[in-house]
Amino acid sequence: MKKHLFLIALLLFNGSLFAQKAPYPLVKITDDLYVDDCEVDVGSWLSFYYWTLMHKGTNAAQMLLPDSNSVSPEIWKYITNDERYFTSLYGRNSMYPIGYFEKNGTNKRGTWYKGNTGEILSYPITGITYEQTVAFCEWRTIVNGQNNFVYKLPTIEEWDAIASVVPYPEECWISGKLENCGMLPYPKYNGVYDLYANVSEMTETEGIAKGGNYQFVLSENPKDIVNYSIPQPWLGFRCVARKVQEINKTISMFDNLGNTFIDPRDGKEYPTVEINNRTWLAANLAFEPTEGKYWKVKYEEPRMMEASGYLYDWKTAQNVCPDGWSLPEKSEVEQFLTFYPSYNDWLPGGKSKVNLGDFAIKVGLNYIQGNHIWIIDSMDITNKYNLCAWAQKRKMYLEKVPPKKMGYPVRCVKRGRKNDL
Repeated sequence: MKKHLFLIALLLFNGSLFAQKAPYPLVKITDDLYVDDCEVDVGSWLSFYYWTLMHKGTNAAQMLLPDSNSVSPEIWKYITNDERYFTSLYGRNSMYPIGYFEKNGTNKRGTWYKGNTGEILSYPITGITYEQTVAFCEWRTIVNGQNNFVYKLPTIEEWDAIASVVPYPEECWISGKLENCGMLPYPKYNGVYDLYANVSEMTETEGIAKGGNYQFVLSENPKDIVNYSIPQPWLGFRCVARKVQEINKTISMFDNLGNTFIDPRDGKEYPTVEINNRTWLAANLAFEPTEGKYWKVKYEEPRMMEASGYLYDWKTAQNVCPDGWSLPEKSEVEQFLTFYPSYNDWLPGGKSKVNLGDFAIKVGLNYIQGNHIWIIDSMDITNKYNLCAWAQKRKMYLEKVPPKKMGYPVRCVKRGRKNDL
């Protein structure tokens, strides 16, 4: 009897071990089809924008901006405001940090997003193209796929399959006709929100959307087709996911885009930016040398390592860049500061496109809140400097480092010509 109980327990353990739980916020429709429980919202879209800034650079991120004529003025102002602050809020659909955006907003009702920006971030993202939505779902495969789920737009047939288990709300049928449910408080059936209302949703067939919206009433059939040709303020989307054995971790929209550097030593990819005949890494170096002193930044969220890189002591920093790259020069940084004197110019999404975040040192060593990167002075290599993004006073400055052991992030620079300073 004990032997049988042991075997049963072992089988139950193995079953739970190999059961594949769908990533949040997916809802299971069939054994092979899952769907977002709500339309992709502004906060989740901005987390995609932030990831793209840190991995592909500013030019790629700007490809993701919505059509300013097809989003509300309030949302457009929030997205493009130059006054930026890092927020640790996560996109509801992506579970990835939102990044640097305006600190203040509105929160008239309780939402997934806490604090001042709650209501803006909870709106469905609109004003985006078909290509942009495909890129978002491909990105979800990278950050949420767990090597087992592929995200994509639903086919027409998949959307209809979802609709077949999500009934049109009874309160929307009035005198035998369908009425708009856009103003109903969160219509939710079988775990899925707003399938027939709020905004219409793109399908895998470009130009065809499904579901009603706040402007268009589904007068006859909840599964009617809605046609579109350009971004619209009433048009959004949600992703579906299917289980697979292998996933493709690429974003087709960014193929052959350029403006990135792959470190041949470990294959890691960094966005780059051209400034005065110099190529800067637009992300902190995250290379693990075989010798020297360096630290990992201790975040509870491992994915933040992608943005913060490692901290290196001075001796290690001088030799950690790839062949052909080196630390930034004091003289060129002084010149850059005359071009971009504002603190906001250096933040992710700022005018310099260097994407120098203000969060890397907050949890690593006991420094002031901000980001510092090593700077070398070729005229006197005994002097050590760093470029500081001081979050508390929101200012940029160059400072001489005291003669003691410290660790800072590294940004490598490749110059157009030898000794071109």
